Amino acid sequence: MNDTLKSNSLVFAGPFLGELGWEISHWAPHVRWLRSHYKGHHIIAASSPGRHPLYYGFVNEFWPLPEWFMKERYEVDCFEALAPENIYGKLLKHFEDKYKEGGQFSSIVANRTPRGFNHQIRNMGHVLFDKPKPSAGAVNTCNELIQSFGNKPCVIIFAREVRRKMYLNIQTNAPEMVNPAMPLPSRNWPRSHWEDLFEMLYEEFKDQITFVIGGTKHGNCLLNLPAHRAKNVIDLTGIAVAHSLDITIAFLQRALCSISSQSGPTHLSLQTGCPSFIYGHEYERHAIHDNPLKTDVCFFETTLGGYNDSPDTLFHDARAYISGLMQEKYKVEEAEASPVPSKIELPIEVNFERKEKAGEIKKIGMIGVFDVKGSTNISFAKAFRDLNFQVEEYNYRSALERHGSNVRDRAIIDMSLNNDLLIFCKGNGIPPAVYKECAKNAIVCWYMMDAVEHLANQDFYEYAQHSHFSVVTTAAMKSVLEGRGIKNVHHHLQGVSPDEFYMPINFTSDDLFYRQDVVFIGTKSNKRDKIISKIKSWGYSTEVFGHGYQKFITGNEFNEACMRSKVCLAINNTSPDQDGFSDRILRYMATKSFIITEYSEGLERYFTNGEDLVWFKDIDELKRLLDNYLGNDELRVTTRKEIAEAGYKKVLENYTWKHVAEKIIQIAKGVTDGKEKIV
Repeated sequence: MNDTLKSNSLVFAGPFLGELGWEISHWAPHVRWLRSHYKGHHIIAASSPGRHPLYYGFVNEFWPLPEWFMKERYEVDCFEALAPENIYGKLLKHFEDKYKEGGQFSSIVANRTPRGFNHQIRNMGHVLFDKPKPSAGAVNTCNELIQSFGNKPCVIIFAREVRRKMYLNIQTNAPEMVNPAMPLPSRNWPRSHWEDLFEMLYEEFKDQITFVIGGTKHGNCLLNLPAHRAKNVIDLTGIAVAHSLDITIAFLQRALCSISSQSGPTHLSLQTGCPSFIYGHEYERHAIHDNPLKTDVCFFETTLGGYNDSPDTLFHDARAYISGLMQEKYKVEEAEASPVPSKIELPIEVNFERKEKAGEIKKIGMIGVFDVKGSTNISFAKAFRDLNFQVEEYNYRSALERHGSNVRDRAIIDMSLNNDLLIFCKGNGIPPAVYKECAKNAIVCWYMMDAVEHLANQDFYEYAQHSHFSVVTTAAMKSVLEGRGIKNVHHHLQGVSPDEFYMPINFTSDDLFYRQDVVFIGTKSNKRDKIISKIKSWGYSTEVFGHGYQKFITGNEFNEACMRSKVCLAINNTSPDQDGFSDRILRYMATKSFIITEYSEGLERYFTNGEDLVWFKDIDELKRLLDNYLGNDELRVTTRKEIAEAGYKKVLENYTWKHVAEKIIQIAKGVTDGKEKIV
């Protein structure tokens, strides 16, 4: 990249100091804008070595940061100024001396990169977006590699391991402006999880897909593949820095999709237009704000405790996404049997007259997950059948995997023609237009069981808006939706099926019963780890299960774990001042167990402290409660049993799936009576 000089007027853009993702999303688009603004000027961009492909086609020269500066690792990996000012001064003088040498430019515009997140250049509109273009050599290398591996579709994986080196460097060196006492963010996934996910995807698609390991040896943790895997995997991590980004862009242009967890390569995939499966916590940023080309995104939002979701969970959605793309791109099987031309708006103009009258809801269609053991949707559907309704189930994830999104969406619309009431128990990724179309044919209910933080997914607001009514399981969710002007939102706690939980177990020996003092079942998080460590330090025996811990348990294993513990502990994964708590409290209660839970706003509206369960508001109160209730003397055992019995009775009388089903039917009948109207 050293084009012939066309002007003695220079625009020097840089040097850029920061993470690759920010350069892709903010700075390179700004330099492209500079080209349109300073037409005819000679433009030089300066950044980290190897990043020149980001500037192909709109700068005349690319100057890499000098080697002596590259050793200042903070400057390259972080967007903040962490080195003394004299280091920056030395760097700027290095480039100034270089472009002033010989007096070749009569006018010079030095355009330095702004500090911080560079949002100001976007706010000013000084950005132009276009797909980065690889060199001809990179394209040839990519094509030859793909051909040598059987010319199959490619999926490129950027597996960033937990704890980025940047943060480890900061912690180790502890510069003055960084507080080493602050907890470091876990914004990536453990290596073992990445390896497990890769193994599952490989076994599923090895005959159909070539997997590509993208990034660098410092940035991708999938470097120890077994020999029998390596022969079917293209590894790009060993490519020299000078060519790595160039070839990666070429592969992203060819790839079926990428898989990543909120990193620089995620932004590269979005800007290249490569369909992107993203695991992370910032849906709106990656799917909307930093996705100006509107690249297709499947965003798997991590649970609130951090990046501790199990590989099994991600595999299910990643498999469905890959299969759907295969169906759409390669027209496998019946993918085009009955296409829906657009995911944004469906071209169905038929308006059906409402055939329902009050009390005439007989057939119910349910969209969710009914083919996975332990899914709450199974119990939910059974509750409607027990109330003598005909129920049609539709496994929307499996349908996506087998037939693609077009066939899936058409099937859901067809369900609305055949049922009186359509309930979306789960539906992430289904276009809001499908909800809107279904509402022309049947009463539509959006049933939302997630915490309010999941509303970062903007589609959820449209789901609620296009449905006749929504039922949410937290009061906080109801408040946020209504605050956005959405009407017909109802709050009702999630249900349980007591017959699936409390089953007296004949343990083989007396000492097995109440073997543990405390059991916690839930997703691993820093907050929960600290509380559990405290409990252990107090001398109480503790079992811990869930994603990120020793084992994820459901069914009888869940029941047995609760029944052999004196205390079932519940720790919030949401803010205590948020009106909403996990349904795990209800599941604990359904096993007829004694529960100590962290308090959350409004808990007293559902339960009585000291009668149905016991709650704590801080760690000192938790210790007092454990000291008070744990023990084998007759009084403490009797007290625990009395509270457990009361909680069990409260669940049976108020919070089963039957109660949820009855509530939904009651609301739906209000729609048929004209008492509820779609907004």
